[in-house]
Amino acid sequence: MSFLGYIFPLASKWLVRSGSGTQSAEGSPETNELLTSINAEDHNHIIIAGPDTANKTSFAFQAAVTAATNGCKVIHICTHPISKLPAPVHGMPSPEPSIMKNVDLLYFEETTELIAYFASIHMKKKLPSYIIVEDILSYASQRQDKSVERTLAKLLALISNASRWTANHNETGRCNVLLTAPSRIKSMQTVLKQFDYESAIYEGPKKDEAYSKLSFILNNKAQLSVSFHRQDRCLILNDVCVTTSKSIE
Repeated sequence: MSFLGYIFPLASKWLVRSGSGTQSAEGSPETNELLTSINAEDHNHIIIAGPDTANKTSFAFQAAVTAATNGCKVIHICTHPISKLPAPVHGMPSPEPSIMKNVDLLYFEETTELIAYFASIHMKKKLPSYIIVEDILSYASQRQDKSVERTLAKLLALISNASRWTANHNETGRCNVLLTAPSRIKSMQTVLKQFDYESAIYEGPKKDEAYSKLSFILNNKAQLSVSFHRQDRCLILNDVCVTTSKSIE
């Protein structure tokens, strides 16, 4: 399952998908092919970038709940305790107590705490298959380095090494990493690509529009865009759209 499949019900037979200008309840060939490709486990380093007011915590928390539902051990790291449950995604697993026992919510205010955790991950009794770190730039900004980019690179290197070691020693043989960050991290693509991170970009509703969008470019070949809206403290998936590489160019 891809990271988008952990957040939104992409497999729903009721979902009306669009691709190449067409819509079909079964999904266009382009959309179905891309969804099959994006569901491969090689897309295991993702960063969601969006404004501070975006639903990034909801995305991260839903991914944690879905992964835990599938039996994965999840580590979810935040800078501050979650005071209330984030808005859930309609049609996705709920944070039942039996599920949340697979999720460790860790609160690290200081970068030194984050570094200490990943430096000692080999000492943990049960290793995760899914690691989530919210607001990675807040940790990078704390260090007294010459540039945030350099500190970010050091943190990404540490997390990448830890996840690689974990994948070689945990029960599943894999360890996915999902990060969130403010929009300005899009200017640091060189650093992200150095550590094989793929970006999912959040866009809020445009003028006279009700839907927000989360877009993910797959291997520079196509863009998968998920549109959704918020209703009664719940995020509801509206549509999945594929834009081919020719359209992107």
